[in-house]
Amino acid sequence: MAWTNIKRPGQHAHVGALQLRPGAMSGIGAGGAGRGGSGSLGAPSYGTSQYARLMSQHRAHVGAAIPLAPAGAGQQIRMLASHQAQAILANPPPAAAVSPIVAQNVANAASAAGASPSAVGQVVAAATNPSLAIDPTTAATVAAAAVQGGADPGDAAAVLTAATSTPSSPSPLAGAGNAMPLAGTQGATLNQSGPTQGRRQNLGFPTTSTLASASGNAQSAPQTWFRPDRLFIASAVGGFYNVSAVLVGNKEQFINSNPCPSAMFSELAVNADVEYDTCEPAVTISVLVSNSDTTATHTVTPGMTGRSAY
Repeated sequence: MAWTNIKRPGQHAHVGALQLRPGAMSGIGAGGAGRGGSGSLGAPSYGTSQYARLMSQHRAHVGAAIPLAPAGAGQQIRMLASHQAQAILANPPPAAAVSPIVAQNVANAASAAGASPSAVGQVVAAATNPSLAIDPTTAATVAAAAVQGGADPGDAAAVLTAATSTPSSPSPLAGAGNAMPLAGTQGATLNQSGPTQGRRQNLGFPTTSTLASASGNAQSAPQTWFRPDRLFIASAVGGFYNVSAVLVGNKEQFINSNPCPSAMFSELAVNADVEYDTCEPAVTISVLVSNSDTTATHTVTPGMTGRSAY
């Protein structure tokens, strides 16, 4: 099977000391079977054609192979993923982003295949914001799960590229508090001040519909410095939802991966204020929710309050 550093489907190549050839790994299934093939590498297993397409298309984006092995894959795949992750860290692709619709489609497929909600949220946040990047192995694991869950391999490759791309650099003047000399102008200075005012403000999120037993991701990007201190989910719909994760950029705000009941974020909740991380202007805040109703679709519109600086 052609596994990595693919120049075209069907061609195999060396990656370090590890070489994988057609038929060398029985866990993939004979003849390039599709998802669900049985074998000795442990579940989940993926079809060779899907992996070839995903990795071939990703290589076209960044010119380097990427790890696509989920945590449950065999030892050889994990070794390969580790090798390729190091290569990406040493030579990251340039900043990129995908549309929220593409990212959400990949996220839904990854969630359906059992990927961690926290990892899915981090990948979506990084893939849709060029100023963010995450660990390549996490992104690759989510991409592999998305392919297993039925996502288009091209979309998964694009999300994988965007989530691991080099963050774009901020302006060197951003946040500078001291005067800086203007090059070539005798005695002239440029005063660039940071935020000087602050107040409490609200942050709205788009309305998010989730199918029965499905997950959703509501995202919003404040246009000033913003430190949230309370998340709101209306009590009228709160009984149908759990909050899987809250992300500021790609940084998880819960102290573990377990979900919280949305009743904790009701407008009727007491002592519900917390200290979330400060969000830079135009960086995405994500609220990942899961619909606990097994029979009906529900709609939720989160909101936040906090202090802004401008």
